[in-house]
Amino acid sequence: MAITSDNVNKATVTVDKNDPYPGITARPLNQPDFVNIRPKNPSLSFRWVNRSVGPQESTLRLDQMSYAGFVPALPEDCANLLPALVKNGKIVHGDLMLMKIDKKILLSAEKYNWQRAVNRLHPKAQLQNGQAALRQSVSEVPQRVPDLNRKLGVFRPNEAELAKLESQEDGTPLDLGVKSKE
Repeated sequence: MAITSDNVNKATVTVDKNDPYPGITARPLNQPDFVNIRPKNPSLSFRWVNRSVGPQESTLRLDQMSYAGFVPALPEDCANLLPALVKNGKIVHGDLMLMKIDKKILLSAEKYNWQRAVNRLHPKAQLQNGQAALRQSVSEVPQRVPDLNRKLGVFRPNEAELAKLESQEDGTPLDLGVKSKE
């Protein structure tokens, strides 16, 4: 098949004489979207969770997610669910089960993880963690060594090194983890 264009507004299609399927419109075999199920309630978040792992079919991951606050999603929670995914009242796709959680709880956990990551990377936090670890180690020494606190110390970058570490090349402050608005 060849497509020719006489002008911008009009396209002409020429039929190939060797077309093995004359009179049939070409289209792909589309599979339904099994995995992108949306909740009816916008305050819910969905997540596919592995429900059975390995030859023993361990439910460890499912148990971990349940402990974290996820519960199995129900068909009535879903806006675009294919009936073939419902098995025994639960939404299952292979070895995955659709689970739900309140969006505020999930965002709270994501923010907590983000804050932990940013704080671990910040030079001042690293200095404080180093000082605390040194104090703990010194307190665990069985015999008191004279002047041990004076002999040991944590690395302290000078002001120039600290200023260089405080911001990245793009001006993103490490303690915020997001680009500053200018």
